[in-house]
Amino acid sequence: MIGALVASAFVVYDRWKTTELQRYEDARAEVDEGFKRAEFVKELVPIVVDAKRDVQVRAQALAALINTRSISEQAAVNLNQQLLLSDVLAAGYSVEEVNPVNGEIHEYYVAGESQKDFLLATMTKVMPAGITAVMANYSQTLARVNLGALTSVKTRDTSKDRAILDRAAGFWMDLVTQTIATQSDTDLEILNSDSWLADHLPQLDRMVRTPTPSEAERWAARDNKGVRLVGSIRAAETNRDHGLANASLEAAMMSTSSPESADIGRDAIELLKSHAIVSSKLAATTLRIVLSQKNLAPHPTRPEEKHNPFDARVRAAADYLVWSGQFPQVARELEGPVLDRLRPFGERLATTPESALEYGTNYPTEWTLIQFLLTSNSASNDGPDQVTQTFLTSLFAVSDGKLDRAGLKAYRKQWRDANTIRLLRKGDDDSTRPAAK
Repeated sequence: MIGALVASAFVVYDRWKTTELQRYEDARAEVDEGFKRAEFVKELVPIVVDAKRDVQVRAQALAALINTRSISEQAAVNLNQQLLLSDVLAAGYSVEEVNPVNGEIHEYYVAGESQKDFLLATMTKVMPAGITAVMANYSQTLARVNLGALTSVKTRDTSKDRAILDRAAGFWMDLVTQTIATQSDTDLEILNSDSWLADHLPQLDRMVRTPTPSEAERWAARDNKGVRLVGSIRAAETNRDHGLANASLEAAMMSTSSPESADIGRDAIELLKSHAIVSSKLAATTLRIVLSQKNLAPHPTRPEEKHNPFDARVRAAADYLVWSGQFPQVARELEGPVLDRLRPFGERLATTPESALEYGTNYPTEWTLIQFLLTSNSASNDGPDQVTQTFLTSLFAVSDGKLDRAGLKAYRKQWRDANTIRLLRKGDDDSTRPAAK
């Protein structure tokens, strides 16, 4: 019995010793690896940042740092930006090969496009963790384009400077597009985060190269929220009745579960307008958003005031709604619902004594709906809708004091000016018609 216990104790001790030895070996290997990485950083970073060295040598040094995981993703991106501003993409390089048969040395030239492929393959290894740093460098590149100056490359040829910056911006766009196209939704978890998307969705959309319609549809069907929204915007661009894309965009626009989701909704609505996506269904969604808001402040947030993402989302919806009113397909669908909502307001304005009326700042929703009607009627090529014109005529027929108190005098002027222009155009058309025989 005692012998069995002793034998068991030795077995346990041997296992403990083996485990501890393995832990020690792993720890020592990690320390050794850390020293090696530190040596890489010490030797290679100065090469990468040395503008006097051959840019291809610098690119190879950066690749070695990334492949050995000696630097962070952000550091890798920032170092790569230095290479881009040194025009690494335009520079080809020579490679020597030895013929294994006769030992002759042959030199051939590798074009800059191959260098771009090399850098893309290298930088893909720091994605998507480095995507925020990529966006920052892309923004800095565009800022330099706008300033018309390249601070880190001194040349007298401004057209060359611009070409360098264009290639740098294009590289970052290609990297982000390739990352989205090739990595899984799980790998792209950062793009699924509301807190990240609330700060970066518009820039993510700007940086993605326009995908093919079929690729945009695949992106619109993905589970990753950021990829899905970018894909939905692009799919809706080519097909405004795309059911899957519209459903995804509508869900983002309507979400108010958190300040971040409201910011994402605002960005999605603003992207609809910036991409000139005209959709009756999405315009109807913005109408629902405008009508659902009860206490909207009359003016956008001032710089000294705290940002209110919920109000900002409603303002974006109002802006898109009014803008989309110029398109007949939207006007036909939404003028009826808008009139239904405005008629009680028109009756209240006509029957309430001037002194009892609330001031105009209390009517932000009504202001938006009136602007929609003015836009839809001013832009109509077939002439204004008579039902709408009758309503507006009645609305603006009240006294100047009431219109002033309700903040509507400017809208009446806009309406009258549009009618005058329409009559002048009609007169010009009539004067050019041949006389009847």
